[in-house]
Amino acid sequence: MEELNTPNPQQSISAAFDSVNLINNTILEIVNDNNKSTVTRNVQHLEIMLSKEWFLEALTQQQLTDINSCIENGNLYNAKPIIEETVAEEVVAEETPAEETPSEETVTEEV
Repeated sequence: MEELNTPNPQQSISAAFDSVNLINNTILEIVNDNNKSTVTRNVQHLEIMLSKEWFLEALTQQQLTDINSCIENGNLYNAKPIIEETVAEEVVAEETPAEETPSEETVTEEV
């Protein structure tokens, strides 16, 4: 019978790469408090896992490289200034072409 405190390296690696994927996707988004918080929590998770000898021993060199790169990218993202939501919305509005509204002459009413 497996003890409750025995770590399962493959499950832990899988969970770590859930964090890697979340960080990698989040850093492509706008810099705001919510995204920075998400990145911070997941970077901390990866750093905690890397401090465990049994976890490090179970990683391949490529996995270790990917995790370290992700931590670095997450920290770089968190160092960026927060973009205010209103400013970001204005930028998106400027980039999005306005839909043409029909003029009064082209509007026909069905009876």
